[in-house]
Amino acid sequence: AVTNNVTSSLRAVGMVLGGTAMLVYTSPHLALLSLLVLPPGAVIAVYLGRFMKLKQGEVQDALGEAAQKAEEVLGGMRTVRQFVREEHEVAAFQSMTDQTRQIATSVGIANALLGSAIHVSANVALAVVLGYGGTLVL
Repeated sequence: AVTNNVTSSLRAVGMVLGGTAMLVYTSPHLALLSLLVLPPGAVIAVYLGRFMKLKQGEVQDALGEAAQKAEEVLGGMRTVRQFVREEHEVAAFQSMTDQTRQIATSVGIANALLGSAIHVSANVALAVVLGYGGTLVL
């Protein structure tokens, strides 16, 4: 597995360097524009992807806490009934699930907006590079 990762990484680095060299050889102006527009977008996409991974972790943690609470209450159901605390436990679990739903909804909305923004940004960057390249041809 490690050798596959190393060879894939070396291949990717070679492709990037070779592609950049060919672009600079073909058109230095277009290469400069491409290098100004594309890499910052990729860096931002990686950063936002890591952010979303952290947020997804928060959702999983909240789901785990709700499941743990449910297991705890169901395991001690006899004690809950003895102290007539069914309504209290139902309210506590409802509160946990509501909080989990709110977190999951906000993460879903952020994920949808981020995905859309990344696609729009990539298409705008591509349009800028192709548009400028087109003016160099004409």
